[in-house]
Amino acid sequence: MIRMPWTDSTTPNVMIEIADACNLACRACYKKTYSHIKSLAEIRQDLKTAMKLRRLHTVTISGGEPTLHPNLCAVVEMIKQKGFHVFLLTNGVLVDEVFLGRLKQAGLDSILFHVDLGQKRPDLPEGATFSDVQKRLDELVALASSFNIDTSLSFTLYEDGDEAKICSYFLKSPKPSFLFLSSATDLKAFYASINKRPNNSAPYRARTIGKIEQFLKDQYGVEPFAYIPTRSGKDTVWISYFIPVVYARKGVRLYNYFSNWIDVFLMKAVKFFTGRYIHKTTHNVFITSLRVFLNGVSSLRIVAAIKFLVQSWASGAELRHKMIVYDEGPFVTDGNEVEYCEYCPTAIVRNGGLLSCCTADYR
Repeated sequence: MIRMPWTDSTTPNVMIEIADACNLACRACYKKTYSHIKSLAEIRQDLKTAMKLRRLHTVTISGGEPTLHPNLCAVVEMIKQKGFHVFLLTNGVLVDEVFLGRLKQAGLDSILFHVDLGQKRPDLPEGATFSDVQKRLDELVALASSFNIDTSLSFTLYEDGDEAKICSYFLKSPKPSFLFLSSATDLKAFYASINKRPNNSAPYRARTIGKIEQFLKDQYGVEPFAYIPTRSGKDTVWISYFIPVVYARKGVRLYNYFSNWIDVFLMKAVKFFTGRYIHKTTHNVFITSLRVFLNGVSSLRIVAAIKFLVQSWASGAELRHKMIVYDEGPFVTDGNEVEYCEYCPTAIVRNGGLLSCCTADYR
């Protein structure tokens, strides 16, 4: 596992909040919900600020629920005209064929659907099960894919076993390229507890990142690709996985990608030639194949890499890249300090600066 070679100014993504309003109430939402909808002038200023603070590759449109904005297509066009990859985070409630068609025409590149068991949704039955969530995700993924929009999923983990269900669904489904996992945390209670918590008392909640790492290793034999350290540099709250997958008639085959120096070199080479790191990427068979081959050479597993690639060349087979990110969220140290990512990849533009998304509404 490598450390992402970013700094706060070179992290290639920010989130632009275009609406505080939301049409759902998620049990573990990090946002305080209001009714404000930003004007295009306000959004333009946020984008201008973000461009000054970071060398951007991707701009993520968020909320609240961004599909409530009456000029969402204009927002997408505004960002796309700057040459950025446009990524939309949405609960998908208002997404239909006409709506997605307009967003695609405006320049939308990628979409992330947040559907989980901590939501009461009009498109899920009362007391919904994971099967209901899966059915709705199937519909949304198929719809986005029909417009050639790269599709990602966001899922909040509430109960033991949730990670097994969503990871199985994600890795068995060829179309979604990215899965964002987070641990359910009542942030209001979390921050209220900080001042009341005496030093050396029990933490607000148990750490979870090790559990997720162990699950993915035991269940799928994969190792983390990269991490982002905490502000103190003493711990980790964010890990990512890069998992090449072959979908073939005989089943699904995963390649255990051992990240190393060559991945850092490739990322820095891209930055050298383009001036920025890459954040959100869409599917590219050639690049995925090249990365597998180089990884096999650099990790002294060239035979395993070639065998994997040969399977991807079989009739009817499809090679896809999959990425999983686990963001544990903030935690309290024994010294009663709040720890979170050193250079938050989902930082929010606020008052001329950047704040981590999990702390922005509580400062």
